[in-house]
Amino acid sequence: VEESDTIPDYSSRMVWAKADISNALNVPPDQLEALIVHRQDLGELVHVFSHVKHHMGVEEVQVALPDGASVPVESSTMRWMTCNDMAEVKPAMMYNIVG
Repeated sequence: VEESDTIPDYSSRMVWAKADISNALNVPPDQLEALIVHRQDLGELVHVFSHVKHHMGVEEVQVALPDGASVPVESSTMRWMTCNDMAEVKPAMMYNIVG
């Protein structure tokens, strides 16, 4: 992977992420926008592991689920992490924050 590789702009990533967010929340895509309270771009990360380089766009999404609705804590696409969990990952050693 070359250093010049770029991450798609946020508006493109929002469109791509909609299906994943809908799936993770078990909400039909056409109903997702009504549940979103806040959504913003948090920047880009480049994660280098050995010879593999992963470019990631990161965003924060806050949703208000209907009463009685719940979200699985873990799935194949997401995992809840506390501040302590994040500290154990040692992001300064693993990630190069871009932007």
